Amino acid sequence: MKNDKLSNELKSELNSIWNILTMALQCYEYSSYLYSPKTEREKNYANKSLFIDFTRHIYWRNLIIELAKLTTDSDNQNFNIFKFLRKLKKSGDFGKLKFDNNKIENWLSLLGEKKEIMKVIENLRNKIYSHTDRDKEKYTNSEITFKEIKTLINLLKLIIKGVFSELLDSHTEIKPLGTTNENFKILTILAKEKEDRIKTRVNDFIKSSNKKK
Repeated sequence: MKNDKLSNELKSELNSIWNILTMALQCYEYSSYLYSPKTEREKNYANKSLFIDFTRHIYWRNLIIELAKLTTDSDNQNFNIFKFLRKLKKSGDFGKLKFDNNKIENWLSLLGEKKEIMKVIENLRNKIYSHTDRDKEKYTNSEITFKEIKTLINLLKLIIKGVFSELLDSHTEIKPLGTTNENFKILTILAKEKEDRIKTRVNDFIKSSNKKK
C-alpha cells in the first residue's frame, strides 16, 4: 500500500515534468521552424515581418524558460531533473521503489556532458528573460544552437520515458502537440501571398499608367 502511494507521488511528479518538457518541445518546434526558413523568399519575408520576428523570439524565450526549469539544479526549480534523479536514489524520497542506481549514475554522467549548454540556458533565463541584469549584453551574445538544444531535449525525454517504463510499467509519448513537418507551410504561404500582393500592385500601377498615355 505504501509503495502504491509512492508510485502515485512519482507519477504526479513525472507528469509535471512531462508537461514542462512538452511545452519546451512545442516552443522548440515553432521557434526552430521560424528561425530556419527553407527558401530565400521565406527568409526575406521572415526577416522583414515584425510579426514573425516577434513570434519566433517569444517561442525561443519560452523555450529557454521551460528548459531552465528542468536543467537548473536549484531548490527554486521544483521539477529540475537533478533533484528528481536524487529522489530516485536509495536515500531519496522514491528510494523504496528501488530504481536501478547504475542507470541514475549513467544519466547524471550524460547530463554532465551537457553542463555548458545548461549553463548558457540558465544564464539566458536568469540574466535576460526572467530578470534584466545591468550587464545583460554579455549574455545576449551567448551562442547556443537548435541542434544542441535538441540533443538536450532528447536526453531529458530518454530519462523520463525510462522512469515511466521501469517504475510505472507504462509507455509515454513525449512530443509537441503540433509538428512542423512537410505539410506545415505557414512561411511559404505568407511569403507567396506577400509576393503576389506586390505583383498585383505593380501590375495595377502599370495598367493605370498605360491608360493615362
